[in-house]
Amino acid sequence: MLFDTRLDGQDWRFAQTPGQLESMIRRLDVVVTTRMHGLVLALKNGIPALAVDPIAERRQSQRAGRSMGLAGRGCCRHVH
Repeated sequence: MLFDTRLDGQDWRFAQTPGQLESMIRRLDVVVTTRMHGLVLALKNGIPALAVDPIAERRQSQRAGRSMGLAGRGCCRHVH
């Protein structure tokens, strides 16, 4: 299932509320995301997640993983 984690109350293709987005993520077996929100919501709901930061210098997903104590679990690595 491919979808965007951006909220948009005017476009039917996107979740309109955070609750709708979280409900969609809870139904998945695994999440691969380029957004920190996808990573956080997946992990909050016990869904395995792989976060890929498209901008290496930003490292937003890496910081989120570390703040949740996941640095030693195969996350938070910079890959060239």
